[in-house]
Amino acid sequence: MDDFELLTTILSALKWRQLNGNIKMITDEAGALYYQKLGIEHIWDLGIDTTLDKFRDYAIDPAIFWAAGKILALGEQKIPVAMLDTDFVAWVNLEEKLEKTKLAVIHREDIDAKIYPGVEYFNLTGNYTLPEWDWTVLPCNTAFLYINDENLKEYYTEQAINFMKITPAVFDPLTFMVFAEQRLLAMSAQ
Repeated sequence: MDDFELLTTILSALKWRQLNGNIKMITDEAGALYYQKLGIEHIWDLGIDTTLDKFRDYAIDPAIFWAAGKILALGEQKIPVAMLDTDFVAWVNLEEKLEKTKLAVIHREDIDAKIYPGVEYFNLTGNYTLPEWDWTVLPCNTAFLYINDENLKEYYTEQAINFMKITPAVFDPLTFMVFAEQRLLAMSAQ
C-alpha cells in the first residue's frame, strides 16, 4: 500500500472509533501480518479478523472479483453491521440516521450501460440462472454499507457468492464486480 492509502486506512478506522464505536479489520493472514509488521494493528479496537482465509478454496477469480472479500466477510457478520472501505471516512456520528433502518449505503449509482449492462451481458454457465430481478433499480455504492436485516444479508451474500462462483473466465474486472457488489445488493433489497 502507498503511504496515502495507509494514512486513509488509519484515519478511517480512528474516526469510526471516535464517532461510531468499535471497529475490526477483516482480512486474511497475509493482510494481518502486513498490518502487524507496520505496527498499526491496534487501530482496530476489536482486532484483526482473518476470516477471509476460510474462503481460499472458493472458485472465485480475484482478478475479476477484487472486492469479493467484502461480500464474503459480510456474510459472516452478525447484524446490525456497518461495513466501510478503508478509504471511506465517516466524519459524523451515524447512530441516529441508522437506528431505524434496515439498509443504508453512501449513495445510489446511475445506470450507465458500460458499467451496469443488462442481463443479456452476463453469459453464465452451468445450472445457474439469475432470479427475476428488477433491472431498473439503481445500484448501491457500497463504500459504506449498513445492514440490519438478517434475511436481506443472507440473501444478498448468497446470491453474490453464487454469481461470483459461476462466472465464466471473462476478464472484465469492473462490470462483473460492481454487479455482484453494488447492483445485486439493490436488486436483492428491492
